[in-house]
Amino acid sequence: KDDEYDESDVRQLTLLMQEMWGLIQQKRTDDELKNYADELSNANEELKQNSEKLSIANKELRSLDKMKNEFLSNISHELKTPLVSIIGYTELVDGGGMGIVNDKQKKALGVVTRNSKRLKHLIESLLYMTKAQSGTVEYTFEHVNISEIIENTIVDMKLMADNKCLTIEKEVPDDLPLINGDKEKLTNMLNSLVDNAIKFTNPGGKITLTASEEDGNLHITVNDTGIGIAKEFRSNLFKKFYQIDSSTTRRYGGTGLGLYISKHIIEVHNGKIWIESEEDVGTTVHVSIPI
Repeated sequence: KDDEYDESDVRQLTLLMQEMWGLIQQKRTDDELKNYADELSNANEELKQNSEKLSIANKELRSLDKMKNEFLSNISHELKTPLVSIIGYTELVDGGGMGIVNDKQKKALGVVTRNSKRLKHLIESLLYMTKAQSGTVEYTFEHVNISEIIENTIVDMKLMADNKCLTIEKEVPDDLPLINGDKEKLTNMLNSLVDNAIKFTNPGGKITLTASEEDGNLHITVNDTGIGIAKEFRSNLFKKFYQIDSSTTRRYGGTGLGLYISKHIIEVHNGKIWIESEEDVGTTVHVSIPI
């Protein structure tokens, strides 16, 4: 009959339907791709807008950070200038330069001098930090005698150690080689490390400074018999403003800048600094500087 389909017609219809199905699928794919393209375009536009906002925010943050550093630098200078005069005149009076001073007055002057020097150290730390962030710290390299710096540090820190009934000792050979470094910065670094050791060592404890030549480097250590540092805190010790916890901050004081600045100074000298510690036993800070 005319309305009957033979095998050839079936094949042709099958092929036609397959082709139509392929076209339908292609249309769906094209529509999906268009939707994806539209979504991607919208996402890119949103990303572009967010990127512009982020760029503006970063510029504002950089500007604020610059203002903060300038403020800290200016206020540090303003505070340091009169403080130097306070320390100078206090030492002059204490030394009898303006008349006889009795024991009670000398004790009071000692408190003023000690706390003034602590405040001066704090101001200098803030000033150094702002300069380090802006890359404007100036270094003067020369031949430096580490033995001399260690001896001066012990003298500088003796009063603070005596007030806590601490003993400061040194183990330094007479034939240490000179190193190329900034004497003032290295002195500040060592003073800061010993200051930390004093703060975190209980009365009756001991602090030992050592120096030795090892494999072309000068190896300096500051060892104390203090409270030690828990393992989980050690990886953060050299971060700016880091304090182990608020209770420690209240009890021992400090800004959290000492180790951050010490690390910066040592790295400028192409050296390394690291810490070994055990709770309730003590802490050793190691410094290695190329000779």
